Amino acid sequence: MSPMRMLVTGAAVAALHACTQQAAHSRSASGDIDPAAFTASRTVLVRVQNAYPTRVEVFSVIGDKTAELTNVATDAVQTVALDPSLFPGTSFSLEIVPVTGPSKRLGPFRLSKGQTANLIITPDLDSARVEVRPSTP
Repeated sequence: MSPMRMLVTGAAVAALHACTQQAAHSRSASGDIDPAAFTASRTVLVRVQNAYPTRVEVFSVIGDKTAELTNVATDAVQTVALDPSLFPGTSFSLEIVPVTGPSKRLGPFRLSKGQTANLIITPDLDSARVEVRPSTP
């Protein structure tokens, strides 16, 4: 292998290594993230219980912005903490998008910090519902 080719190959490997290391580690300045802000009493939780026959994606809809919350397999349960800065005051909806079949939107909901929106997805998507309860610490 020629010296030039070895140099180019080495530079490519180094660049690839640097890119993968940067993607693998998230960095933040001290104080940027307050883990305590995401405790059950300081934010809103969305608990998704999926009894639908296929995997479903659940999205939050705030105004005209849609963001994926979670992707839940059949007979699985998953809980997601929402951004605490959105509450109180934000009205949002939940959209259920199954792998097969039409989607369903529920809401709007106006929740406060310390509450959990229990999204229960039934085998009949039209019977899906949200029960709002206080979060347990």
